[in-house]
Amino acid sequence: MVVYRRLPAFDHAAPVKAWIFGIARKLARKYHERQPRAGAKPALVSDTAFHGDQAPDDGRGDPDAALVRRRAAQVVKTFLASLDADKRVVFILAEVEGMTAPEVAAAAGIKLNTVYSRLRTARALFAKAVARAQARQDRSRPRSPHDVS
Repeated sequence: MVVYRRLPAFDHAAPVKAWIFGIARKLARKYHERQPRAGAKPALVSDTAFHGDQAPDDGRGDPDAALVRRRAAQVVKTFLASLDADKRVVFILAEVEGMTAPEVAAAAGIKLNTVYSRLRTARALFAKAVARAQARQDRSRPRSPHDVS
């Protein structure tokens, strides 16, 4: 409804995706401002996209692959929860939604250089989170008798 009402004000030179995201971001911020502070923390990612330690099933039915996908999904979910909101928005828009940096800047209402800075930092933190998860997995993997110490 809001998009329809604001359609006459749309700047056709701007990306539609970024414009719609900007509207959604403002609506979400207003919604959260009206909610009481006490209570459960709002979900970071849609429940249809992430269910805790579950990951989408690719239909192959391979339990090992499913376990790997669930672990990867949990790493991503934990990482997103650890990011501050400013970096999280930029990371999700760029890496999950596939927006370009100028589209992210327009959607988030921030300068382009700020997008690049936050994205660079978030990507570096993500690489560290993946490396830590990989190291934990390597430490927990049972050693075979053929491993040389």
